[in-house]
Amino acid sequence: MRGINFQSLLRNWDLIIDKLCDEVSTHDILMAIKSNLQRKKEEFDTNNFDSKKLNKAILKIDEVLKLIDPEQF
Repeated sequence: MRGINFQSLLRNWDLIIDKLCDEVSTHDILMAIKSNLQRKKEEFDTNNFDSKKLNKAILKIDEVLKLIDPEQF
């Protein structure tokens, strides 16, 4: 099974986000990113890796989600 081609993802990030935003809301995209980061953080914690950057990213996403829709948080 092939994984994600991260170089292609980074080169086409704007196009990918534009297509995603046409189909789903920004809130939905951020929630999906947040859940992936949380899964990765759990994996890091299990393997005793440093997860400080993941924690910071999750907190930043939470801040943005509060600004987008304060009633849900």
